[in-house]
Amino acid sequence: MKKIKNISRWPFLLGFLILIVAACNKNDVTTTKDALEGGLIKPLPAFFYKLGLTTQVDISITIPGGPQISEIYIYNKYINNDGTESNEVLLKTLTGFGSHDTLHLSYADLRKDIVFNGLPLPAADTSLPIGSSFVLRYEVKMADDGRRLVNLATTTIGISNFFAGKYHDAGIFHHPTAGDRAINEDKDLVAINAFECTTSVADLVGNGYFMKIHIDPATNLATCIAIDPSPTLIMTPDKVSKLDPATGIISLYYFYVGASGDRVVEETYTPIL
Repeated sequence: MKKIKNISRWPFLLGFLILIVAACNKNDVTTTKDALEGGLIKPLPAFFYKLGLTTQVDISITIPGGPQISEIYIYNKYINNDGTESNEVLLKTLTGFGSHDTLHLSYADLRKDIVFNGLPLPAADTSLPIGSSFVLRYEVKMADDGRRLVNLATTTIGISNFFAGKYHDAGIFHHPTAGDRAINEDKDLVAINAFECTTSVADLVGNGYFMKIHIDPATNLATCIAIDPSPTLIMTPDKVSKLDPATGIISLYYFYVGASGDRVVEETYTPIL
């Protein structure tokens, strides 16, 4: 009976070993799943490419400890602002990296070998439409067995212009008969191309008055252009409307002609960080 009792323990021991093996296999599956969801490398998720201002795109990549990676393959494609896409190309292959690396890209790198609607992308980045983007995806090669795994973490390089964003608008609206009133409100400058944004005229959004602000990237001088049905806007000749590139502050001086005289506007747009 004693002998039989000892033999009867083996099924329990065997079952215990099976559970251990299953647990190990479960961990392997979890690790692989994590890798496929971006667990092997962690690239910068987004970069804002400001037309007329950005000269280099810097993408940081973190390579956590764990399974050794021998190569990182970086693929690139262009997505237009209407959602249509280009071909996908191999942009870079990284080797000899440590726990951190930084990818330095120019516009020439981003447009290389990209074909959109049968044509290469324009030579000048300022011709790209606002709201378009480049999307980088990553594959890694494992050092031990040469497997290539898709890293689902990607980097989106969004195309914007160099002064779009949220601002606080402070200033004065000079009315020829009603007197002065303060302007004190937050505004969005919405990019429409590389050098222009739209916003309301002074504090007259309730009147349906809107304008384009055009900034020359070479001189930083600003011009206000009326959007119909706004009245024609005239820049005040003895004052300089401009963007201060050091602070991002935009100073605007303009007026329009009304039945009782000129409506004169002085505005200072301060970026809201």
